[in-house]
Amino acid sequence: MDDRKIDERTFDFALLVVDVYKFLLGKKEFVLSKQFLRAGTSIGANVSEAQAAQSRNDFISKNVDSFERSKRDSLLDSTSEEIWLSE
Repeated sequence: MDDRKIDERTFDFALLVVDVYKFLLGKKEFVLSKQFLRAGTSIGANVSEAQAAQSRNDFISKNVDSFERSKRDSLLDSTSEEIWLSE
């Protein structure tokens, strides 16, 4: 298991996401690359927001809100993918 702090790991992950984004741009994949960049870098933003919580309940609330947003976004993305695949 990685013993580094979560903010260090999410930052390193965001750097990898940016590298993949640049690779996808080179392959002329613009739509997927932008979505991948937004999704991959939002993890660090969500962690930072949760760490700025003022109480334990606030921390839990921010993480639940983040989870609910990502679940909703995943449903929207899967719906749009189904539409693309059916065309």
